[in-house]
Amino acid sequence: MMDIKSFIFTYRILLSWAAILCILAIPLFGYLDSMPIRIYDEARLAINAFEMYKSGNYIVTTFDGMPDLWNTKPPFFIWFQVAFIKLIGYNELALRLPSAISGLLVIVALIQFSKNYLNSFFLGFLSFIVLISSAGFVSIHGTRTGDYDVMVTLFMFLYSICYLLYLEKGSIKYIVSFGILVGLAVLTKSIVGLMFLPALFLYTITSKNFSR
Repeated sequence: MMDIKSFIFTYRILLSWAAILCILAIPLFGYLDSMPIRIYDEARLAINAFEMYKSGNYIVTTFDGMPDLWNTKPPFFIWFQVAFIKLIGYNELALRLPSAISGLLVIVALIQFSKNYLNSFFLGFLSFIVLISSAGFVSIHGTRTGDYDVMVTLFMFLYSICYLLYLEKGSIKYIVSFGILVGLAVLTKSIVGLMFLPALFLYTITSKNFSR
């Protein structure tokens, strides 16, 4: 049976996550479909997703029935939009949920990393409050529009964590996860997904674990 200390600890963890989800609910998901689709990037992706949904061609993104040579990024993000279109219909909410969910996962990963690696749940909570209060994160081209940016941010953040853990611990699972996440970042927003690699290289050559 669970002793009283374990029960209290579990209760506090559950209560903390409940509070976090309550704080996140409005900035990430509240009135997500109230703003019309934004012209340019979000609208272009919305058409890509609609045409993919109608045509069943899940490999090549199209615009006006032709291969889209203006937006030449891989279709990974569009696949999620199409999946939500199939679930809830073609509307603003379906197009924006992949970004909002990616934002939620970024915050969960941030808090878990702080709790498990830095041994400070409070630091993760404080970082989450700063992030969720930042217009660059919860805004247009952020969690509240159907754009690539937050999903690629999620994969870049996760692969950076995995690489750091590999250098620190040497476990093969971290370097394998790093490779998979780099691939997903590239599939989300092409070469943008590689932007953290120069910084990781510089960190590697200055690390005490460089020999790895």
